[in-house]
Amino acid sequence: MFKNLFSSGAKQDDPNKGLSGNALQFFELGVTLIRSSQWKESSHQFEQVVALVPNHAKSWYNLAVAYYNLEMYDKAAKAAQKAIENQ
Repeated sequence: MFKNLFSSGAKQDDPNKGLSGNALQFFELGVTLIRSSQWKESSHQFEQVVALVPNHAKSWYNLAVAYYNLEMYDKAAKAAQKAIENQ
């Protein structure tokens, strides 16, 4: 249902745009973890990003992906809504 919003080799908007310092580190680790289907661990990283940068849509989207795969559907829907609101 969900696709991850991280670089897949194709030129797209920079998913790191608007991130620096700790937020950037959390995001990059979250992407690494989500790519290897480590949903719980990746969700913790993206939770850290949105705590620091609450308007980062790609982090909200990836958080929704992680929650969905953890079968946390209410949280996934809320995170997906935040991603839409912050596009």
